[in-house]
Amino acid sequence: GSDELLKKMNRHYTIGQYMELIEYARKKVPGITFSSDIIVGFPGETEEEFQELMDFVRWARFDRLGAFAYSPEEDTPAAAMPDQIDQETKYRRLDQLMMLQQEISMEINESRVGEECTVLCEGWEDGLYYGRSPKEAPESDGNIRFTAQREIQPGEYVKVKILSAEAYDLYGEEMQ
Repeated sequence: GSDELLKKMNRHYTIGQYMELIEYARKKVPGITFSSDIIVGFPGETEEEFQELMDFVRWARFDRLGAFAYSPEEDTPAAAMPDQIDQETKYRRLDQLMMLQQEISMEINESRVGEECTVLCEGWEDGLYYGRSPKEAPESDGNIRFTAQREIQPGEYVKVKILSAEAYDLYGEEMQ
């Protein structure tokens, strides 16, 4: 959320450019799914810059968000930067960010209740099939968990109606 931190992280864009890209994509591709990865606690991150990040995430309303506390990697420029952030602050910020994203994810997932989508079945667990639609990335996003009146094989595409939502997973049933 801070141009200064983006520059320190060797990112070659500004937050304004990123926002313009999001706005452009949302206009051109209705229903597009947005995901991003964010690091909190990068060396020198101030409380004000963290709040700018929180404001940006509120604005962007990512469908999916991976968030991580910065950890120094040996032989990287950031590991030698001054103003390293203490672990307690990094994890407090990470918790705040994830609580915000959990609220956003819940709202977005609740808006999908009633949606009919094609799901790639990936398996069976805890009495439900699970898989993903084109809106969920493999191995990083939540799943669509669903019931069916027949046996479904992993790799099979299934038409599913979403019946309920949690912050990260959706629940539904195979459409007949």
